[in-house]
Amino acid sequence: MASTAAINFQRGSGHLLNGFDLAERIAERWPEIKILFISGLTNDCGTRRRLCGRPMLQKPFTSDELTKKVDDLLRTVLSRN
Repeated sequence: MASTAAINFQRGSGHLLNGFDLAERIAERWPEIKILFISGLTNDCGTRRRLCGRPMLQKPFTSDELTKKVDDLLRTVLSRN
């Protein structure tokens, strides 16, 4: 049976979560989940620091690049089992 859950996409005062905050909430709920960040903002110092060591795909990207990145991420999961 598949499990489903709602994630609150808003923080206080109705502001939407950014990608990092959303990823943290998802990882808290499902610690085994793999998250691939996609960004066009990696020249920003704060973004680079938060992405350190995390799977990331820089925009723009091709479908082949996306496929390879997802494949690499899935292989890390399969190699642990």
